[in-house]
Amino acid sequence: MNNFFNVLVDLANELDHNQAHRLADTITNQIKTASEDYDHEYDMVRNEMETAKRAIGDIEDVVGDEGEGNLMAWVQSKISNAVQMLNGVSEYLVSDEKNHQKTAGKNDGKKLNKPFRTPGGPKKFSVYVKNDKGNIIKVNFGDPDRSIKRDNPERRKNFRARHNCDSPGPKWKAKWWSCRNWEAGRTVSDNLKGK
Repeated sequence: MNNFFNVLVDLANELDHNQAHRLADTITNQIKTASEDYDHEYDMVRNEMETAKRAIGDIEDVVGDEGEGNLMAWVQSKISNAVQMLNGVSEYLVSDEKNHQKTAGKNDGKKLNKPFRTPGGPKKFSVYVKNDKGNIIKVNFGDPDRSIKRDNPERRKNFRARHNCDSPGPKWKAKWWSCRNWEAGRTVSDNLKGK
């Protein structure tokens, strides 16, 4: 399967060198879509913006910076419509980003990094944290059908070894919080108080 992707990448690069931009972008998009880690929206927009930049460059080559010429009315109309749409999207995104920056740090009353019990499930505990993108997310952890027996040194040692708690990963993952519950010298009450 990996060889198939390499062939498609090579083909996309060859087509791109031959000015077959749209086809190259389509193939590249299909390759990325096949990947599980693909962020569809952002990469799609980035690909479309690259296509738009190339198209603008091609138009500039024909129209030039100076002089007079005749363009068909439909060409002028399409360019005007495209510019209006791009300006609208730009204004929205810039405004949305400014609003996001203003509200950054505000978390809608959710206490960050303070676990709480979730009697209705789906897990025993939940906690609100910021993920790697800065978004506030809810992390659920702990088996609701089992009690924590971490006061037993042998059980604590086995749990921490089984879950590789020496390397628990990022704070926005359930493993980090479960491992924290099984630390020596900590109580569930300490964790629920956010200590």
